[in-house]
Amino acid sequence: MIRKCAAAIATLLIVSGASRAAGEERAGIRDIQQGAYPPYSWVLVESVTVTAVAPDGFFAEEEGGGPWSGIWINRQKTPAVSVGDRVRVRGYYAEIRGLSLVSATDALWGSVEWIDRARSAPAAEKIAAGDVGEPYEGVLVSIGELIVLGPVGGGEWLALSFGEGEAGDTIRAGGTMAYTIPETGDTLALLTGPVHTVDGAYRIEPRNDDDIVLMEEATGAAGGAPARFRLYGNQPNPFNPSTHIAFDLPAEGRTRADVYDLSGRLVRVLSDRTLSAGSHTIRWDGTDDRGNEVSSAVYFCRVTHGGNTEVIKMSLVR
Repeated sequence: MIRKCAAAIATLLIVSGASRAAGEERAGIRDIQQGAYPPYSWVLVESVTVTAVAPDGFFAEEEGGGPWSGIWINRQKTPAVSVGDRVRVRGYYAEIRGLSLVSATDALWGSVEWIDRARSAPAAEKIAAGDVGEPYEGVLVSIGELIVLGPVGGGEWLALSFGEGEAGDTIRAGGTMAYTIPETGDTLALLTGPVHTVDGAYRIEPRNDDDIVLMEEATGAAGGAPARFRLYGNQPNPFNPSTHIAFDLPAEGRTRADVYDLSGRLVRVLSDRTLSAGSHTIRWDGTDDRGNEVSSAVYFCRVTHGGNTEVIKMSLVR
């Protein structure tokens, strides 16, 4: 994709007659992202901090963080920078397939100069899954309470939020940095990475395995189990053909999860065994205890643990 970006920039520069001779604009990332400069302006971006390094470029942010503070710097080769470096960037600002970038490639006379090396990287901006979009393009963000739905091809995977007040938003994740893709059904306490735009779609790009924190890992890191029994809403909902049900257990114990129809008839026993303290996810594939597909309808999932019971409503739409 980046090679296509560079080729498009080079072609448009020739067609438009744009040149560095037209003058160098001292540009802030926030100004660039909010349209203060026309595409293919030659810009000097002063004092930005590297937040992530990929094989063909890096992400950088202006001081202060927040919306509009990040951008992708295209180098078309592995850049000789590290996370936390503070740099000065010269290159062409461009909009390619919805992606705002500064092309600082050698072929287009771009450059990256160091101001300071290996400072601490900016903290990730905590946002909701539904906030992933243009204002946070290029910004290092973190999102909590997600269920992994699985891969969608091209190294990308989907996750759904289930946090209170944020349930049901779907996000994409993927990219070319080195990390292990989580398993389908995993519950994530936190997902961190810069927001990137690929063919008009926004996704989170984890930088390494530390950017993907499973619920079990978060519980251990906090030094204890969840404070109380809690059943989250299923995701997705409505669903077809399957859905994931997440819940927290404050202590080890016998846990039963059942699915009932509107008449109160038991449709499926999803779990009836001893589970450890912590966060868990179970999957219902829309079948009964005999393996037969059930029809479109509203169903209830009841989870019982340690004398406590909670119920959620689920909608199967085939």
